[in-house]
Amino acid sequence: MGDFSWDQYWWTQRCFVPLVGYELDVSIYPEDHDAAPPTARQLEVFESASALPPSLRDSLDDAAERYRKEIDEEVGLTWPEVAGINRSNIRAHYRIDQIFVPRLQSCSRSYLFLDGECDWEEEHGLEILLRDGHVLLCGEQGGLMQNQEWNKYLT
Repeated sequence: MGDFSWDQYWWTQRCFVPLVGYELDVSIYPEDHDAAPPTARQLEVFESASALPPSLRDSLDDAAERYRKEIDEEVGLTWPEVAGINRSNIRAHYRIDQIFVPRLQSCSRSYLFLDGECDWEEEHGLEILLRDGHVLLCGEQGGLMQNQEWNKYLT
């Protein structure tokens, strides 16, 4: 199974991801039970993470900016560190730290969760859901995957 390591929740491998231009952890949740090895389908989706093109970065920036605006509308971002963040400089204000391959059951689509930090939501960070290499949702880190909201998109 390659260079994966198990850490009681998921299988992880450190990989270079061209989309972000650096190495990060790509983790796979076990499909059936604790420590079950990744399925062939999950490994296929794992491989797609390392093939995400740098051109997708503009879509990530758009999603991050939409999320920033939502947070701004909810809480009114007024402190100087975040007041000047906008679409033209958004990339300097967030970083993707980890990619997750979820439990896919029998779906035929490729889903990846990109988790990271952002300056406008330091407590919760951000999470971007990709389906077949396209941005689907963006919200707080852990929120999209854990609240199972994304399950309605499984196909």
